[in-house]
Amino acid sequence: MSTPLVSICIPTHRPEYLGRAVRSCLAQTCQDFEIFITDNNPSGESGRIVAKLNDPRIHYQNNNENIGGFRNYVKVVDQARGHGKYIYILADDDLIKPRFFETMITAFEKNPSVGIVMAPMDLIDENDQRIFPRFYLVHKMQYRYRYQVGDGLIGRKRVLWDFLTGAAGDYPCCVPTGMLYRAEAFWPALPFDI
Repeated sequence: MSTPLVSICIPTHRPEYLGRAVRSCLAQTCQDFEIFITDNNPSGESGRIVAKLNDPRIHYQNNNENIGGFRNYVKVVDQARGHGKYIYILADDDLIKPRFFETMITAFEKNPSVGIVMAPMDLIDENDQRIFPRFYLVHKMQYRYRYQVGDGLIGRKRVLWDFLTGAAGDYPCCVPTGMLYRAEAFWPALPFDI
């Protein structure tokens, strides 16, 4: 069995969202992936949802209790160790667009020294309509992420400066669900022992 290109990690505890999150992965134009799911909900509902999807690339494990968000995150990431060339962590209530992996892997291939590729995000409501909530009573989310539009390599010094100074009130990056990691950069950079 060959190693998949992408290892997708989904820590979950909300079966009401999990099915849509996994289906957004299964709808990718790049199909060279595996999915690891660790479940903090002992009800078994998430397991039934995964079984109905009937995809051998999905590796599901129920924790039989709620071990807490952080430990669940660590556990699912640890299952991906030594697997994919790229590591992706998807929150159970998030969705990804069909060309997500295709686009991001292309960016990695064009920039072999890059360890993380980021993508912008859209906030949506329960009807999949884009929303623009207010934060801090002033900013709308669409303006919160400085690198929301366009593509290109962002230099280390600029990203560091933007993170440290919060220049122009913007957060320079995106949420973790918007990041794909090169495995060889991801594993040595982990701040915790898994």
